[in-house]
Amino acid sequence: MVLPKQLLANNTENKEEYNKLIEEAYNDFIKGYDLADDTSKKEYKQRIIYLARDGNETAIKICDENG
Repeated sequence: MVLPKQLLANNTENKEEYNKLIEEAYNDFIKGYDLADDTSKKEYKQRIIYLARDGNETAIKICDENG
């Protein structure tokens, strides 16, 4: 999901690599969400909200762009 690539991004000093990893994490989440059934989508939404509340940049971006 989002967390592994977000962690990698947080540990890189290269801004270009950081942005790439954040974008990949975002795209991975959207792909997984699109493939999920309705029950799983509800769980995805709850988990991404919790991650955003904890300051996860990718999760915040997902929440901002998808309401």
